[in-house]
Amino acid sequence: MKKIVVTGGSGFIGTALCKSLYGEAEIAIADVRPPIDLLRDYWRYVDVTDSYSVFEVVEDADVVYHLAANPNPTLAEKNPSWDLTINVIGTLNVINACVKHEARILFTSSLSVKKNGNYAISKHTAEQYIQHYAKKGKLDVVIVRLANVYGQNQSLGFVIPDFIDRLKRNPNALQIRGTGYETRDFIFIDDAVTALRVAAEKGENGAVYEIGTGKAVTILELAEVLAKAMQLSPRISTEKQGTPPKVRDAANISPLQELGWTPKVTLEEGLKRCL
Repeated sequence: MKKIVVTGGSGFIGTALCKSLYGEAEIAIADVRPPIDLLRDYWRYVDVTDSYSVFEVVEDADVVYHLAANPNPTLAEKNPSWDLTINVIGTLNVINACVKHEARILFTSSLSVKKNGNYAISKHTAEQYIQHYAKKGKLDVVIVRLANVYGQNQSLGFVIPDFIDRLKRNPNALQIRGTGYETRDFIFIDDAVTALRVAAEKGENGAVYEIGTGKAVTILELAEVLAKAMQLSPRISTEKQGTPPKVRDAANISPLQELGWTPKVTLEEGLKRCL
């Protein structure tokens, strides 16, 4: 049975990933906070910014899913030093541990590396370190860039749980920050987890795979689909005026589809599962 380490395994995506691996592998959940009861026995207190604890947990591992990171771009703007420390220094510690113990690493990056901001900078920097080690032949690694992952039990602070919470408190009105024409590619948690596993098992060393549905929706469209799923007819307004986008940025999922993966859950079905 393989030993698999999941850094950040107590988080939203990490928990879902560890549940899917449960019974199929020896799991080590490396996180600063404990996971849910089912997985608590597999938890080890690990701060990825502490190289010693990272080296210990990665020993004898076959695969490391490196999910531990700052999950929120807004926090990166408020505290760039913390964002840099966990996203870059933490990743370097995991890289060095995987090099030493000859473990394969799957690094979860973000589609936002193509954009601006502190979060994009730290994620892109981490990618560059990984590619550097891979090109030198020292690291067996796959990089995945996640679109917007959503699903049951996602905490507030992300657009879908925020919209659900606000509509439950006031079913008659929903105001959207910005113009409402900002686009996102939303992928359901089950599809995202399957994609992570396929990339880790079949992905080419040094390759970058994008995980999403391949389809982008505007935040206005998201609000309308969600309201319908909740059987509501709220007045939807925006803070700013805008125009529909000429281009909708979405994940390029073709490389992952060539490995045998494709998303199965539609936005409509995924939103219903969140309610």
